[in-house]
Amino acid sequence: QSEAKMMRKRNTNTSTPSASSSTPNNGNRKRSNSDGKGEKGDGHIMVYVTIIAICLLGVGLVEFFLVEQNSSSHKRLVYKRNTQQQRLTHVVFSTDCGGFQHWQSYLLFYSAHKVRQQEDGTVTRIASGCTAKERQTVQKWHDEHVSGVFGPEFMVHFTPHFSSVKDKDGKKKGEYKFYNKPLGIRHWFDSNLGQKHDDLVRDDDIVALIDPDMILLKKIGGDFSSERDVIFSGRVKEHKSFVDHGVPFGQHYGLGAQWRRFDLDNIAGPDSPAKKVSQDDAFKFFPVGPPYIATARDLHSIAVKWCEFVPKVHDEYPYLLAEMYAYCIAAAHLELPHQRADHLMVSNTGANGEGWPFVDAIAEDESISMCEFATSPIGLDSTQYPIPTVLHFCQRYLISQIIFWKRAVKEDFFDCDSEPLEELPSGLAEDFAVAMMGEAKYKEEKKKIKRTAFMLCGIQSIMNEAQAFYKRNHCTKNT
Repeated sequence: QSEAKMMRKRNTNTSTPSASSSTPNNGNRKRSNSDGKGEKGDGHIMVYVTIIAICLLGVGLVEFFLVEQNSSSHKRLVYKRNTQQQRLTHVVFSTDCGGFQHWQSYLLFYSAHKVRQQEDGTVTRIASGCTAKERQTVQKWHDEHVSGVFGPEFMVHFTPHFSSVKDKDGKKKGEYKFYNKPLGIRHWFDSNLGQKHDDLVRDDDIVALIDPDMILLKKIGGDFSSERDVIFSGRVKEHKSFVDHGVPFGQHYGLGAQWRRFDLDNIAGPDSPAKKVSQDDAFKFFPVGPPYIATARDLHSIAVKWCEFVPKVHDEYPYLLAEMYAYCIAAAHLELPHQRADHLMVSNTGANGEGWPFVDAIAEDESISMCEFATSPIGLDSTQYPIPTVLHFCQRYLISQIIFWKRAVKEDFFDCDSEPLEELPSGLAEDFAVAMMGEAKYKEEKKKIKRTAFMLCGIQSIMNEAQAFYKRNHCTKNT
């Protein structure tokens, strides 16, 4: 099977959509102004020596201005919080400085801009381990293509290299790249939390920690009061409706109570409250992952212990999920049980405990195809159907010969000469799937096929839309 099937247009008679045209199978998607913020007629960004602008957002006044950086020949929009602002929501995600997470970062920024996340606060890429040259390149690209177009609320924060695994003598013995997440978020907090850092992040603010391979389908924040749009999991009968101090939320992951089997005496100490958590409560309140949503004060406290615990967990369990188990232990140690939500994410088409009930409900609704549903929600003020908060494309998604795998995406996808993802067949989850698989097999796997089509169509649509947006704003001519 060709893993590039969906990734590129093939050299056939099928024409490639122009950068200014709508991507195929977009259903009823409404589009925001594609001109971008500060776009000039020829596609270049208009800049001024000094700009002081005040925008009225839903959360209060936001002040931003253009300043000249001594270390660079370009100008940079710098975000500054107005002292009268109320609670903000800060969306943060951790990356390295490589090309693989470069295109993911732009896609995430674009989706956040599309759903107007900037109206509620900031969106920040935490980039760890960059060389001096990489940092300069990433910062300049970000200033020109992200904050210079989407606005100063879209930021990049740089940290040192954190991913080295060291022995007891402090000598490097390997790499664990996921150290970047806990250590990166703590570094961001230490650089931004409180008045000594211009009060960008306050204790009462909401912080949502997500992954770079996530696409926002709607705003993310601390309000879980809408029964229509929320799915809580587990055996907890009463749930909180708002993120507050002592009330963090998180997406349910299949981690179970495994963290209780670690050597908690060594990791958290013999008197740690984590040791007192029952098996039942361990299942109810702690098997969570990104999106993590908490007050800045709570998530900062978790980050401190997370950084302390994760090397010890990794020593005991040197595998992918070590940092997630360390988070569970840190939250339990601090006596911060999480409200466990399902609807924050869809990812694994065969899993329970995600936002799939929203998608499964559409599978039985003959008035809209799955691809129409998958491509219509993003950016709408309200939708006819409830939708998951993020689309997490961390799996391979396959229907017949059509496949998407993030590692098959070329690093220069957001480039003037890059081609969009391949056009998808109409009725991908319906007529096409039946024709490819046969009716009997289709009936057996209908639910998974519908879910897979949701992922394929959603990914294809937003990636092509983001690429077209990029070209309109940064290329001298449409390709």
